[in-house]
Amino acid sequence: MNLPHKRWTKAIFISAVASVLSGCASTPQANPGDKMSGVDIASEGQKILFSWNLNAPVASRVGNGSRLELVASYQSDLGPVTGEVIAKAQPDSRFNGVNFELPKRLKFIPTGPICLRVSDQRSAIPLRVPMFGETNDGFLHPEWESQTAINTERAVISEKLESVQKARKMFSSTDNEFETWKRSKGLTSASQCETLTATSNSSRPLSALTGQAKVNAARNQCVRQFHEFTDQLLVIRPYLTHKVLAAELLDKLPQGHRLRSTATGLIRDIDTYGIGRKYLTASELGIDSTTFAAINAANGRISTVAASAIVESYQACLSEAEGRMQQSYESWMNQTSQSTIEARSEPIRQECRLRFSIEGQRTGELNKLDMAVIRLQSQLNALPQARGTLTSSNREIYRNACPLEAGTI
Repeated sequence: MNLPHKRWTKAIFISAVASVLSGCASTPQANPGDKMSGVDIASEGQKILFSWNLNAPVASRVGNGSRLELVASYQSDLGPVTGEVIAKAQPDSRFNGVNFELPKRLKFIPTGPICLRVSDQRSAIPLRVPMFGETNDGFLHPEWESQTAINTERAVISEKLESVQKARKMFSSTDNEFETWKRSKGLTSASQCETLTATSNSSRPLSALTGQAKVNAARNQCVRQFHEFTDQLLVIRPYLTHKVLAAELLDKLPQGHRLRSTATGLIRDIDTYGIGRKYLTASELGIDSTTFAAINAANGRISTVAASAIVESYQACLSEAEGRMQQSYESWMNQTSQSTIEARSEPIRQECRLRFSIEGQRTGELNKLDMAVIRLQSQLNALPQARGTLTSSNREIYRNACPLEAGTI
């Protein structure tokens, strides 16, 4: 509840005094600053005792079970605080009053007088006849004020210290992951990030060939695939070899046939490479199933048509193998070129820079938090010790009025 500030002008003060005096013609004259008729407020230990006479004007406001509040207004380290409810109490019919338990601390650190008011949740209850320069409802409790200011400051600083220590724990809890990574890379500073290069498989693939080596390897590969095709015919012709089959293919092609030179080359390749060697994943010639069925129907004997299909398949194998080996060679060259390595290295360097940057921010924040811990601990150590309990004797404190011009009170 934020209570409006009552700033009294001289005219209001004179009018209020005249009103009080005119309504009390049959009673002793009330002087400015005197306690309101039928109202008592006192302190006893950690309590504020507020009571009233049933015939007092205030009785109509505080009776019927209404809840009363003790409200504080003060200047704080973060600015003015108005209407901080520090205690609530239900009227006790046994003595027509309430006991407010004073808190050990406030929400904010007070930097000046703490003005207290009793409120019925709508407005503050007057305690004394208005006096120029002072409130008619607010009062001070210097003993409690001194104690609660120290308690509040200690509590606020302790809360800040706890928060900073939690943050510090979070920033310091890295499980040495950065240091482990740094050692694995052989790094000691961020500048070394620029020396990192991408690792590449520098070993040359078996199929990465060009020039005459590519031509020779393609023939070696296709001889192997022709040999494996021949093995499929062994069920029909158990003693068939791939060299015998190559000779039959040449014999079935008439003179002048466009594939006779390829068939002759096949026989020469078999003499050169034997059963051949695999460079690529292909394992058989691309022989049409119709051709194979025709050979099977002829008990493994080769017709001119079948010979043309098989030799043409061998020719296609040579072309495909050379193309794939050339492609493998170009891919390998591209992977191992300096420009490619540089391009692949840049993301690695960026990650390295980012890791060092994040680590720098972490250690920077950790240093700030360390300094904050030292500062807050020093502030706590510098605080005086507050007394444990307030004086237990009953004392009227209504005369400790709040000044009108004391900041927000």
